[in-house]
Amino acid sequence: MPNKAITKYRTRFVSKARRVIRSKRRIPLAVVAGFAPLTMNFISDAKSHGITDAVQAASFNLTGYGSIPWQNEAPHWSLSQMKYGGMPILAGFGVHWIASKIGLNRAIAKSGIPFISI
Repeated sequence: MPNKAITKYRTRFVSKARRVIRSKRRIPLAVVAGFAPLTMNFISDAKSHGITDAVQAASFNLTGYGSIPWQNEAPHWSLSQMKYGGMPILAGFGVHWIASKIGLNRAIAKSGIPFISI
């Protein structure tokens, strides 16, 4: 009696197609909160000194170079002045980037909260 070999064919499992999460327009709260000190200073400066001087002061707060017009100083570099404008915005971008890296923004999007990310 001859032995008949029984051949077993292995089927390869086809993996599921990965879901693509469609990017929707979201407002990053950390970045928007970083603009709050600059906006508040701009409004108070505009009320007390006028729009043109407030714009120059806001530029000084953002870049760290310039002078505050109503103090009659020569333009200079001042990193301490950036704590009212540039630094909070950069910190907001950093917080948003870290939240994206650890998956917090994706979790917020999957939970169904519209238009908001950290």
